[in-house]
Amino acid sequence: MQAISARIDQIDMQIRELSAERAGLQVERTLLRDTPAVGGLVEADRTQAITEVLRAAGTRMRPKEITEALRAAGRADDPHSVSATLNYLKRQGQATSPMRGQWELAPNA
Repeated sequence: MQAISARIDQIDMQIRELSAERAGLQVERTLLRDTPAVGGLVEADRTQAITEVLRAAGTRMRPKEITEALRAAGRADDPHSVSATLNYLKRQGQATSPMRGQWELAPNA
């Protein structure tokens, strides 16, 4: 019974990791398709870059997914900086966290 529970937990972890990777790839695809120059994302400040990633995703994202999308675009932002920036965006009314660990742009952003 413990072995089955452990395997289920392992599979759940793999699903979460694959979901994060999928979201990052979707954002990357959207940015490549819809952004004139992804280099603009690399050169943008962190706040602008995160805003663009959330806008391109069009759905709620976890900080890990945002970090992966930024890295896929050639940035080197770390998860702590991404979380701090998300909190800044929240204080500015530009982002919301309707569920724990889930972020999206505010309707007026």
